[in-house]
Amino acid sequence: MSNWQPVTTNPPAAGQYQARIQMSEGRFLPIMVRYWDGTKWYSRTGRRYTGFGNCGDLSQQSWRPIPTDGGA
Repeated sequence: MSNWQPVTTNPPAAGQYQARIQMSEGRFLPIMVRYWDGTKWYSRTGRRYTGFGNCGDLSQQSWRPIPTDGGA
C-alpha cells in the first residue's frame, strides 16, 4: 500500500495520517503520524500545532491514510 499524497493536497477528513518527508539527499525521515483537523496539521494527538514536519520543500512531503493491515 503506497498511495502517498502530496502535502499540498489536503486530506478528505480530519484524523490521523502517516507523514513522510524526503531529505535533500533522497533519504526519507522515519514515517511520523500527524493529525489533520480540517485546516492545519498538528502533532499526533491533535493537541499541539506543529505543522506537517519541517519547513523544507513541500514537494518532498507527503501523507497517506494509516494502513489498517498493520504495516506496509
